Amino acid sequence: MDGQPSNLQATIVAVEPGTGAVKAYYGGGSGNGGDFAGSYRDPVLHTGEDSCCGGHPAGASFQPYALAAGLMAGYSTDSYWNGESPQQFPASGRGAQNPILNAGENSATAPACRSGSAKWCTLDEATAMSLNTPFFGLAEKVGPAKVIDTARAAGITEMWANVDGKSKKIDLVANKGSDVFPKYFNTEVAIGQYPVTVLDQAGGMATFAARGVAAKTHFLKEVWENGKKTYGEVINPKRIPGFTEPMADDLNAVLQGVPQHYGLKLKDGRPVAGAAGAWRLTSGSADNAHAWMVGYSAYDPASKANGLAVAVWVGNKEQEQKIVDKSGKTIIGGTLPGTIWRDFLGDALTALKAPIVAFPPKQATGDKKVGTGVSPGP
Repeated sequence: MDGQPSNLQATIVAVEPGTGAVKAYYGGGSGNGGDFAGSYRDPVLHTGEDSCCGGHPAGASFQPYALAAGLMAGYSTDSYWNGESPQQFPASGRGAQNPILNAGENSATAPACRSGSAKWCTLDEATAMSLNTPFFGLAEKVGPAKVIDTARAAGITEMWANVDGKSKKIDLVANKGSDVFPKYFNTEVAIGQYPVTVLDQAGGMATFAARGVAAKTHFLKEVWENGKKTYGEVINPKRIPGFTEPMADDLNAVLQGVPQHYGLKLKDGRPVAGAAGAWRLTSGSADNAHAWMVGYSAYDPASKANGLAVAVWVGNKEQEQKIVDKSGKTIIGGTLPGTIWRDFLGDALTALKAPIVAFPPKQATGDKKVGTGVSPGP
């Protein structure tokens, strides 16, 4: 971040797949009680109220949870969806006055999909290009509650809703999808409208790295007193219900396309997967206020390769304003957050002397081949 505009704040969290152990955490440098990477309450050293600054709209970096929900609903990663923008979804209250738009680099009305038609884009293309309209359609098909349940099973413990004009943190450990949809959240969950923490995103990505097996994120490994161990971490991994290893392999095959799309290759050529996202300053604005890059290296415990999952957010230290880099260019997930993610992940894995392993191949699960897509013809 050296030399970048002074309004910018960056955070990073790294979590070990399979164990949930937090390996790195940076939520800001002020030490004044504000934490841009997580959310906590400290009744001793602080006020006991929720800490400042932890939740940020995830944008397209939240799409992997919708993708996993779609795989469980039987949709293939090669299934076809309408990627045009803007697009109306009346069933979710998004009509002519408030249609869903593709954002960031893909705000064009007709993204360049392989078919030659923006109305006939596959889920893997939509993920690589961070398109909103296909994922909004996917969430309508599978149900927003299912997307929320997938996210909470993967490790998203809290999410912020707008209640009576104020931001309210909603506990997703205590509340399942049907408890919070549509009371607090709607179909926009699939495109990352609702704020989440960087810590939770790192934990969620660790779950996908571990082929769908979630381990609770934690900081403390053990405690010793007077030469005796008085506490040891308890690791109790649980698979996302209904999300099989073949489905996870398909998801990982898709997410490998995101770093490739942005040219985020590690120095040692190690395979990586991820998702990039951004959220706009205001509705309809071309400026971003939040940008994310999340992802991980491959996981293979048989080769003693746990890999590493890393989440990076770049936004504002104080009041919301457009985020641009030192050259004046709009920041998106694959640019400044992406380079931070790539450099940290590569250096950390090198320092750990982590074995280089590959992701399992795509398994081609799912028999549903068409979602909202409109075929261009025979």
